[in-house]
Amino acid sequence: MPPRRILYAATEIYTCFGERFQVGRTIERSRFESWLVGFALSHDVATLDLTGAWPTRAGASMVLASGPHSRARRWSQRIYEDYPAIEGLYYPSSMHANRPAVALYERAEAALPGSPTFNRALSDPLLDGVVAQACSVLGYDVRP
Repeated sequence: MPPRRILYAATEIYTCFGERFQVGRTIERSRFESWLVGFALSHDVATLDLTGAWPTRAGASMVLASGPHSRARRWSQRIYEDYPAIEGLYYPSSMHANRPAVALYERAEAALPGSPTFNRALSDPLLDGVVAQACSVLGYDVRP
């Protein structure tokens, strides 16, 4: 069985910052060599929408998006096994006002572009304004 892979993404920049730096709530611009990457999928992917009643009907709740990551991972693994046509999960970000976020399984790889539309290290001075605005929106600190 090929190894499983997952890509976490969001439709809004601040959601990406909120999700990535939620532990410590500090945007660390160089320590982890994080990058801000923008891309458009080449075609629609089949995602399971966790923003509505599906979690409740499946015996869970919205805690899937806001509870312990270990619980969400177990559910994701089970969804992956039970729904082979699902290429990812569409869920509300608990770190940025329930804004849309996605977890794409390797099944969605064919929809990823060969190259991104935007790709810059967070340490790049051109992102100073974006990082400052993300800190303001989220109430996070920043560390160079």
